[in-house]
Amino acid sequence: MNALELLKQDHDKVRQLFKQFESTQDETEHRRLAKTIKSELQIHSHIEEIVFYPAMEDMEDDDMSALVDEALDEHHDVEVLLEEIERLNQDGKELRSKMMELQQKVEHHASEEEHEMFARARELLSEEDLEHLGGELESEKKNYSPMAA
Repeated sequence: MNALELLKQDHDKVRQLFKQFESTQDETEHRRLAKTIKSELQIHSHIEEIVFYPAMEDMEDDDMSALVDEALDEHHDVEVLLEEIERLNQDGKELRSKMMELQQKVEHHASEEEHEMFARARELLSEEDLEHLGGELESEKKNYSPMAA
């Protein structure tokens, strides 16, 4: 699978999980969805940081390097929020508001990647390169467990 398609699918999956979180009032379901979202984000961030971003940096393109630097900063911000969510007593409004903050950060990051970084990657890489990179991402995804991190 094309690397950009794989990453977009991850983005869409997390967007759907956030929609499920928003649509339920059940606190047990909120906690379950928060854990699922955390896991999905950790896996996605890992494969980007281990495979995708280094490949983008290897292109030695100043615009791409700036996009990668910004994306890494955003990953850090998301990780800090995930830690805060983990520490919450996870009841009611506090969890909900923190998850909405996370959703905004994740959506901003995903949208920026899809519109800026992915567009630049399409300019710099062939379809064959994107397919190969997609295979590397899939392999890393299969081998990674966020519990091991």
